[in-house]
Amino acid sequence: MKWPKHIARALPFLQTILSPTPKLSILNLRLTPHIDPLGVSSIEVYLDWATNTKANSTLFTTQQSVGAVPLNDWTDDVLFRDGYGELPLFPVDFTDASGVRREWRTDQDVLGEVLLIYTVRTRQADIYARCGPLLDVQVEHDGLIGPGAGFIAIPAGTEDLDIRLSWDLSFIPGSRAVSSYGEGDVRFVAPATRLAETVFAAGTLDSYEVPGDDFALFWVRAPPMNTTQLGQQLHKLRVGMVDFFGTPAQKYSVFIRRSKHRCGSGTAFHNSFIFAYNAMPLPGGGSEVRALEFLAHEMVHDFLRLQLQGTDVSMYPWFAWWPEGVAEYYSVRLLHTLGITDQATYVSRVNAKMSAYYTSPAVQKLIVELTYTFYTNQASQRMFYSRGYMYFLLLSELVPKYTHGKFSLDDLLREMAQRRASGADHEIYTWLDIVENAIGFKASNDLWNALYRGKLLVPEEGTIGPRYHLRPVLQDQFDLGFPEDRLIPKGPNQTLGGLDPGSRAAIEGRLRQTDVLTLVSTPLSLILDDVYREMEIVVLRDNEEVQIRYKPRSWSGVESWQFEAVDREE
Repeated sequence: MKWPKHIARALPFLQTILSPTPKLSILNLRLTPHIDPLGVSSIEVYLDWATNTKANSTLFTTQQSVGAVPLNDWTDDVLFRDGYGELPLFPVDFTDASGVRREWRTDQDVLGEVLLIYTVRTRQADIYARCGPLLDVQVEHDGLIGPGAGFIAIPAGTEDLDIRLSWDLSFIPGSRAVSSYGEGDVRFVAPATRLAETVFAAGTLDSYEVPGDDFALFWVRAPPMNTTQLGQQLHKLRVGMVDFFGTPAQKYSVFIRRSKHRCGSGTAFHNSFIFAYNAMPLPGGGSEVRALEFLAHEMVHDFLRLQLQGTDVSMYPWFAWWPEGVAEYYSVRLLHTLGITDQATYVSRVNAKMSAYYTSPAVQKLIVELTYTFYTNQASQRMFYSRGYMYFLLLSELVPKYTHGKFSLDDLLREMAQRRASGADHEIYTWLDIVENAIGFKASNDLWNALYRGKLLVPEEGTIGPRYHLRPVLQDQFDLGFPEDRLIPKGPNQTLGGLDPGSRAAIEGRLRQTDVLTLVSTPLSLILDDVYREMEIVVLRDNEEVQIRYKPRSWSGVESWQFEAVDREE
């Protein structure tokens, strides 16, 4: 049949918009929690999906560890089968800077529906466990909270699936079950990898929820804070960020859990984040601004996150300066922009961020050096945060300068946020193209090279406004006085060891090599970020507990820069 010319020209377009939507493959996920507050808790996982996998190719993956955090502790009773019967599985492990990733394979071709059933134990972390990202599942009293990365096998493939999540609460009657996608059984469209980025919680959960809005806080046992006040503050932040970045409003959940070990931290996931409290400062008690920054930091990740090729967890440290730096930048900026902090507080927090950068012993290390100790050394890890912050602080001055005031850094980052929200490319190379288009190749490349090669980043006059002058100062460099790994003893009687006899720890704190560390009252991340904060620890000496307090800094200062208000009379 010969079509009229005007119809023939339109056919390719018509075929595109009128073609039937392909039917998505279904992935069924059923979770059955078994919670024992006094013993070993577990989750029985039931997965079925369609696959077309050649023999000895990857069927699904599990993340076995990230840094010092063990994940996916499966029991031996694993069942994997297709329509013809049970299939043997064998694991292949890959180790990188992040940890261990396990690929599961079989020696036969597999085509069609497959079923995987296994049981995974929750993590039982004690006070000697090392800190790390909140990727594990932990039980608190009669409830559990954790992300899919810690217990769910992720089927191979990047295509969208019709994911159907259901819960079996028969072993914990009267309980609630929620995920990043809502309460109870839910259905959503996403690639299988989204399961790793989804938070799951079950048990006797309590919550703060905003009527008429998809915003909620969830916890198992009442945390040591006013959850209503915290919920109101976080909701205000969330609404403000949605408006600021110009992205669609989405369901958003915050999960609060208590950390049994000596760590307080947060980790962002899809439309949600977990924060663990212990020694971490919380709103009130003089630390409200710092705590709100911490929580705002995690929220920013939901808007600005890089699209990474391959497995996000394994590649994350190489580019961690970008998401962590931008979250640091906006955790300070947006609290001020949204009217939560005043101008004086904003300037003092900018100065604190700069001090943390200049006084770090890792300030001039190459990114490649820092990457391999990202999960094992706090000074290395925090350098990604502070160096990333400085990168964006410098860009905030360079963008309007090179575009003659036409664009700001906010405009560039809004584009990245909107690209992420719409599913468009938002890789590191996307960002570099955006920056190069704004400030030119030379300025963009110079800043990139300085960042990766450890060249000192110094802002220009006027970066935070014409009323503030940048002045050089000397500030004491961070110096713990003994190896960082001694902060997490490997057992109850491990002596300190490695103490530098000329350090403040030995002289001001009067620590001894034979002291046994029993309590760290201040998280190391806060010490690194605050040049004025003292280290507070408790040691066991001659069978008696001794409280130690000292400034974990060098005796002589290093070059730093700070902003100060210009005298109006000048």
